[in-house]
Amino acid sequence: MVSRDRLAKVPVPEATRSWHPVPHIEVVRLVLDQLRGLKLIPTDEAHGIWREGQRYFGVFKFKTNDGGKAWSLAIGLRNSHDKSFPAQLAAGSHVFVCDNLALTGDITIMRKH
Repeated sequence: MVSRDRLAKVPVPEATRSWHPVPHIEVVRLVLDQLRGLKLIPTDEAHGIWREGQRYFGVFKFKTNDGGKAWSLAIGLRNSHDKSFPAQLAAGSHVFVCDNLALTGDITIMRKH
C-alpha cells in the first residue's frame, strides 16, 4: 500500500495526440471532491501501485447516518499510465479491486484517457 503523497510523486508519461494520461492522484482528487459535495467523507482508504507506478488501484469506504438510517458505501478506483485499461470507478455496498485488473461493484463507470 502507498500513501496519497506517494501517489502524487508517480511520474506521468507524455501525452500523445490521441492519449492524455491522467495522474493517479488527480483521479483520487476528482472523485473525492465530488463526494465531498454530497457530504461523504471517507472513513477508510487504501491505495496501491504496480509496475513502477504505471497502474493504480484504490478503495474508499464511507459510512453515514442519513435521517436515522445508517448505510455504507465503497468506491473502487483504477487508473493506468501504460494504456492497459481506462480510468474506472466502481461503487456499491462492496467493491472488489484487484491488481489483476479486476474491478467490480454495483455500479461501474469508465472513461478512456
